Amino acid sequence: MTDADVLGAGSHALKTFVLALGPAMLPALVAGLLVAIVQAATSINESALGFAAKLIATAAALLLLGGLLARLLSELIVDAFERVPALGQ
Repeated sequence: MTDADVLGAGSHALKTFVLALGPAMLPALVAGLLVAIVQAATSINESALGFAAKLIATAAALLLLGGLLARLLSELIVDAFERVPALGQ
């Protein structure tokens, strides 16, 4: 396995993880931003409100996209295990 193969596999893994984590992180980011705007506008300083909104948004995103994310990560793992025999060469 050459250096280019290792860098290609690492690059593929990083791209896959970014694609897998994006759908889970983006709703939490949006929910946190919206809660922060509402809290700033109403002078409510309750930290549990932001946490609950992020938790609900992330859970909903994972419920909706969990199958897609599992398939994406399982393809990465299968690809990694298929490359194992090339390590000995």
